[in-house]
Amino acid sequence: MSLILKIFITKENKKRINKDEIILPLNNLRVRVYIFRCINLTAQENSNSIVDNLAGYSAFCKANSFIEVKLGYDANEGKGVRYINDISSIVENTLNPYFFRYYELDADLPQDWRLQINIKSKGTAGESLIGSTIVDLENRYLGEKS
Repeated sequence: MSLILKIFITKENKKRINKDEIILPLNNLRVRVYIFRCINLTAQENSNSIVDNLAGYSAFCKANSFIEVKLGYDANEGKGVRYINDISSIVENTLNPYFFRYYELDADLPQDWRLQINIKSKGTAGESLIGSTIVDLENRYLGEKS
């Protein structure tokens, strides 16, 4: 999964900023998540097309991928969690989908430290999780640039 997430303070800026000034930008942050594409996703279904079966592609697999983004953390996955389920932008019949999507969410650190990005597949049996990653936003924002 190609992921670009830009919220950090460089080492030079960190030396110049007073610690009292860092507290203010931790409220009302805008988190922008860019998802370009995924490579080699896990196949979810075999090809059901008669044309594919006649051509000998019975083992040809596919996934109908879409993006799900969660910001915030709650043990019950409820109160305070921002949630985007972009099922309207399904990329069908490929294991290497190109999404070229971005999402903006408002966050307040430290309570919204957890950003979870899921890639799901919509199939005949419902939705299934293909891939997932978790980003610690507080560490990205206050950590040193590597």
